Amino acid sequence: MPPHVFREFSGPKLRERWPVEFDLEGVDRDNRVREQKLQEEPMTAPLSANSFVGGASIDLGKPPRVAYDPRQHEYPKMLYHPTKKDPNWLAEHKRITLYNSLHPEKPEILPVVPPLFLVVNDKETEQKKLAEGWLLKAPAESEQAEVSGDGGEVLCSRGCGQKPHRGSCKAQ
Repeated sequence: MPPHVFREFSGPKLRERWPVEFDLEGVDRDNRVREQKLQEEPMTAPLSANSFVGGASIDLGKPPRVAYDPRQHEYPKMLYHPTKKDPNWLAEHKRITLYNSLHPEKPEILPVVPPLFLVVNDKETEQKKLAEGWLLKAPAESEQAEVSGDGGEVLCSRGCGQKPHRGSCKAQ
């Protein structure tokens, strides 16, 4: 049985002194041939640390992205109505209000109904809707409470009729 040669007893692997381009071009491994080739045409420095890259290197984990231009991405845009409410949320609000009136012992929290919105895709439609009274920003919540007709007074969402509070409450 041949004796085992362990890696730790051998010396460190010597660094290759010839450029990788010689191996890629198929230049003979003889030192004299490579020295002669090196003297004939001096090698240019590689463009990156990775000698296989021929040009600018990119990070694969973080590829380059084009800068964001807000003028290019102006549309689609959302417009909000100052008084009308989203019909789906309004229906849910009515459903929960009815449920709370029928089940005062286990009321559900009422959702805040957002304003009705519209998506526009061009400047002409946007100008037309703005002339009709639509807004670029959603109306503030205090305005929404005044528009809803309850006088801006905020009550407990569980149906007890008092100001908002913590803990359990009973319907009156």
